Amino acid sequence: MEARLRNYASEFLSPKDILCEFDIDEKLAAGITNPEVRKNVLLIVKEAINNIAKYSSATNAMVSLRQQNQTILLSISDNGKGYAADNTRQGNGFQNMHQRCRQLNGQCNISSEQGNGVSVACVFPLAIISYKQ
Repeated sequence: MEARLRNYASEFLSPKDILCEFDIDEKLAAGITNPEVRKNVLLIVKEAINNIAKYSSATNAMVSLRQQNQTILLSISDNGKGYAADNTRQGNGFQNMHQRCRQLNGQCNISSEQGNGVSVACVFPLAIISYKQ
């Protein structure tokens, strides 16, 4: 999973001179055997990286996937220009991230301040990561 995320980030962020750091719990990532969970996690990160490349004017981004008690915390952030939440219409990308999180029985929080980048934090239950036959 980390290799796929690194490739995607490199493809979209490198041409914009945005350095992307990763903090991926490899054991946790390897334990995500449910194909729906893998797909949704990858698509959430792809959407966030795409938004960073298109809109952020950032120099750095961070992707993190960690276990926190009985939940998984997925976070993607940048140090870009951000936006004033009351001033910006949230488009399909943000809606898709929220929807994918809900499909994982989780929640997605997208926060930003003008001049302080954007942070996407998704939390979903650890119990959903394994594929059960």
